[in-house]
Formats: sequence, structure tokens, C-alpha cells
Amino acid sequence: MPPLERGDMVTLRFGDVLADPAASDWLKAALAAAVARDPVDAAHDASVLHDLLDARCAQLLALDQGNADQPSLPFSSAV
Repeated sequence: MPPLERGDMVTLRFGDVLADPAASDWLKAALAAAVARDPVDAAHDASVLHDLLDARCAQLLALDQGNADQPSLPFSSAV
């Protein structure tokens, strides 16, 4: 059997996530919606979502640890 192309490997990974019972319904729905979109737009939106969720997580962890210093968002609010 010939080696898989990069695109084939990405498609297999998408299928793996969609079939994984441990993957959340939210992740599966987001992935299914993303593959129907322009890939550049979907990747950009995913990057923005990652930045927002990462900053929120860091902020909540800092608050939980009682730190007075709260990390700021990794981007300007004037977009």
C-alpha cells in the first residue's frame, strides 16, 4: 500500500476525532462545521478562539491561585 499523502492524513485525523467517543459533542460539531467552511477563514477563527480560551483559562487559574496579577488578553481589543 502506498504511503498516505498529507491531505489523506488530515482527513483520517478528522475522522478519528469525529469517531472518538471521548471527544466532546461540542468539538465534533465545531470540526464538522469547520470542514464545510473556507479553510483559511476556519483556521483564523480557530486561532482567535484558541487565544480567547487560553487567556480565560490563564486568568481563571491565576484567580484560583490567589494571584493578584491577572494575565491580559494576547491581543488588542481594537480589532
